Amino acid sequence: MRLEWPTLGLIVVCYGAWLAAGFWLWPVASVLALAVMAVTAALHSSLVHECLHGHPTRSRRINEALVSVPLSLAYPFRRYKATHLQHHHDDRLTDPFDDPESYYRARWQYDRFPAWLKTLLRWNNTLLGRVVLGPWLVAGAFFVSEAALIRSDARGVRLAWALHLPAALLVLALVWVMGIPLWLYVVAVCWPGLSLIAIRTFA
Repeated sequence: MRLEWPTLGLIVVCYGAWLAAGFWLWPVASVLALAVMAVTAALHSSLVHECLHGHPTRSRRINEALVSVPLSLAYPFRRYKATHLQHHHDDRLTDPFDDPESYYRARWQYDRFPAWLKTLLRWNNTLLGRVVLGPWLVAGAFFVSEAALIRSDARGVRLAWALHLPAALLVLALVWVMGIPLWLYVVAVCWPGLSLIAIRTFA
């Protein structure tokens, strides 16, 4: 079996640093602990991207298992994989309309938006806006879309969430054991972690 040790090592470092920050750093340096956990949450998102593209092994199940504990909580591995690879398998790879990470809208679409949404999108097109608002806008749109797919019993969606929710609950349970308030974890770890990833979509 092919095994890419640098990627595997980075996965171990990612989870190890997150655990160390929560169990050992949090009691003595809480702000630093949250910063480290936010960086590891962002790193985990990048590692998810690597694993869905066939790294660090040739086994899809092993790759999924390696990053199945979602440090940033929000996105099921299989749902991100489905939307991301669908985009990659399209011969219009660089078309912003087909890119799930694109905020691009046609003029006719933009003109139909209410004024408040236009204002949000304008703010989101600044670096500060992308960092502050981006994670919430993406998550909100994603959850609305996923709810519709679950109601329509779209193939694989319910299973993806059934696999994701226990893993997310494990993260929350560990955070509770660490003594970190759950609301603080969302605001000071998940939000900044996803904000770091959002910088890439801005660039």
